Amino acid sequence: MNIHAVPGLILVEEQKNSGTKELKSGIAIPESIEGQQRKAKVVSIGYFTKISQDGRGFSYEPTPCKLNDMILFKDGTGWTHKEDNKEYRFLRYDDVLAILEDHE
Repeated sequence: MNIHAVPGLILVEEQKNSGTKELKSGIAIPESIEGQQRKAKVVSIGYFTKISQDGRGFSYEPTPCKLNDMILFKDGTGWTHKEDNKEYRFLRYDDVLAILEDHE
């Protein structure tokens, strides 16, 4: 992949939904009606830099996630890009709803 996120944006590879999700009660529901969030893997982060007040140095602004994290983001946010038969999406830092700790 020859594309990278610019400062303030995160590039993610969207993950396809399996179609259904089984609840603890054993009931299977379609993921399309479960909620308005989507799952994606972080593939590039555009880091913001911040110059110190004395002008002698800089630091990186904190990002909500790191490379290869699996995240949830709200459906309909960001900008899509297709390359090599994969769908990518550019998101703002504040588009990230959650980081999934246990993912396959």
